[in-house]
Amino acid sequence: MAKSSGKALGAGAIRSLNRPKELTVRTAEGSGRRSGGALPEQASELFAKTVKRPISLRLHGRWFEVESVEDIWRIDDEWWREEAVSRMYYRCAVDGGMSVTLFHDLINGKWYRQSQG
Repeated sequence: MAKSSGKALGAGAIRSLNRPKELTVRTAEGSGRRSGGALPEQASELFAKTVKRPISLRLHGRWFEVESVEDIWRIDDEWWREEAVSRMYYRCAVDGGMSVTLFHDLINGKWYRQSQG
């Protein structure tokens, strides 16, 4: 496991430009159907029963309904570090025609919106 040096980053330090932003998400367990909100067909039966499917999310002080989940993928990485990465990502279409990529951090249980750069 690689530990943090604890040193403060200086003015010329590299920093992430695409930091995720925490957000509030309402979920439904498994693949329960609601209009337009089913999981993508490629999700396996077992997978569909274990994920928390987003049904609405709060952006810019307003709630948006998830019309569809267009893609789902999981990332488990950096297991050797002090803080590993284990996330379930969702690309969603929300009312208003907007596409949003969000993820559920499977370690801390929080939801985040992934910036598009």
